[in-house]
Amino acid sequence: MDVTKSNFQTVLEALDDELENASFVSIDTEFTGLNSTEGRSNKLSSLDTPSERYKKVLNSSPQFIIIQFGLSIFRFDNSISKYVNKTYNFYIFPNTSTLPGLPDTKFLSQASSLGFLASQGFDFNKLIKEGIPYLNLVNEEKLRVILEKKSQSLHLHPDASSSQLSEIPADQKRFLNNITSRVETFLQNEENEEKRNAVLELHCNTIQNELIFSHVKSRYPNLLFESSKKTCNGCTVIVKKTGIQKSKTEPSETDSYVAEMQKVEDNVGFSRIIRKITDSGKLVVGHNMLLDLCHILGQFCAPLPEDYDDFKGMVNTFFPRFIDTKVMATTKPFRDLLQNSALDRLLNSLLAAPFRNIEVIPATGFPSYTDNFKNHEAGYDAFITGRCFVAMANYLEDISSSQSKTAAVHESLLVTPFYQKIFMMMVPDIPYMTISGPDCTVPLTFKCDILTILFRFW
Repeated sequence: MDVTKSNFQTVLEALDDELENASFVSIDTEFTGLNSTEGRSNKLSSLDTPSERYKKVLNSSPQFIIIQFGLSIFRFDNSISKYVNKTYNFYIFPNTSTLPGLPDTKFLSQASSLGFLASQGFDFNKLIKEGIPYLNLVNEEKLRVILEKKSQSLHLHPDASSSQLSEIPADQKRFLNNITSRVETFLQNEENEEKRNAVLELHCNTIQNELIFSHVKSRYPNLLFESSKKTCNGCTVIVKKTGIQKSKTEPSETDSYVAEMQKVEDNVGFSRIIRKITDSGKLVVGHNMLLDLCHILGQFCAPLPEDYDDFKGMVNTFFPRFIDTKVMATTKPFRDLLQNSALDRLLNSLLAAPFRNIEVIPATGFPSYTDNFKNHEAGYDAFITGRCFVAMANYLEDISSSQSKTAAVHESLLVTPFYQKIFMMMVPDIPYMTISGPDCTVPLTFKCDILTILFRFW
C-alpha cells in the first residue's frame, strides 16, 4: 500500500494495533544517492575496521536523504500456522511548509541513483507533491521552543509583537505593576459590572502614558483605553468597560497555540513511524543495514554522533532488537549453501531446495507481491527481506536437533546469535559490526601497507 500525505494519518492511527499484534517487522529504504565524497580516504577498503567504516559512511552519505521507506509487518497466525503480512510503501519528502522555525532542507542527489530509480518506475511527481514531511527530535524541539516563546509573548501582549513593544525602563516597572493591579481590581469589581458608564482614571506622565498603551491595554481587549488632554501636571488615561465580548468565531490565543502545535505534529510526520517501531519493541529485520540505519537515525531521530561507540549506543536505543539478513546469508550455515547474498538472488535461492518455500499470506485489503515483482520499491524489498528471514530461520529449525521446534520462527532461539550485527561489505576478516558488544578484531599486522607471503615450495 502506498502511503502519502493524503492517507498518512489513517495509517498512523492504525499502526499502534498492528505493531502490538506483529510478530516482527522488516524494513527497506531508497535514497537520493549513496556516496558524496571521492578520494582514497573515503573509499571502502577490505582492511577497514568497523570504526573506520562508520567514519567513512558518516563522511560520505548524510547529505543524501531517504525518499521511500518500506515497512512490512508480519503476524504469525496460529490457526493456520502461517505468517500474514501488511506492507506499506511510504513516500517521504522534506517539509515545504512556511511555518516559522522549520528548516528549509537542502540535500544532494546522485544522477546514477535517481536514474536507476526512474528506470524502476519510481514516481518522482508523487514524491514531491505528496511526500510525507519529517522532523528529527532536535529540529522538533527547536520548533516547539520558538512557538512556546511566541505563545508567551502573545499571552502577555496579544495585540503586539515583541518587536513592536517598547522596553520598560527599570524605574517604571513598579508603576506598571501598580496600574495592572488597579485595572484587574476594576475589571473584577461587581459594582462596576452593573454600570456601563463606570470608569477608571489612571494619572500618569507622558512616558507612562505610552507604557500603559503598549503594555497594559493589549492585555484587556474588552476595555476601552482613552487618553485625556495633556496638562502641565501630566495626563490621564480613562479606562471604560465596552460591554462588547470577543467574537466566539474569532480564534483565541489558546486556539491559535493549539493549531500551531498541531502543525508541529503534522510536520514531525514520518518520524512518528520510527518512534512507534521503537516503542513497540518488535524485532526489526533488514538487509545490508548499515546505510539504512545511518540514514534512519540521522534523518528521523537525531544527528549521527562522531564517535563509533556512541553510534552503537544510538542504534541500541532506537533499534534494541534487529537482524541483518545479509549477516545471516554470509555466515554459517548459510554461506556454504548460497551463491549470492544480493536480496533478489537470495530470495530465489531460498525458494529452492534445501530450503522450504514458506507461504506468506497478504492481509485483507493488501495486495499480494507474489506475482508482482517490484525490485527496488522500498515496500517490496521490505517484504522479500521478511520472507528471506522466515526462510532462513525455518531452515535453522529444520536442521536443529531440538525436539521443541516452532513454526513461529521469529521466536526461535536459533536466530538470537544474529541479533545486533550489521554486515560489513568487502571485509572478509571482520564480516559484521557487533552493535551490542565488542567487535571482532584482527591482528594489527593485517593493517600494514606491506604484506609478506612466504612460500614453502616454488
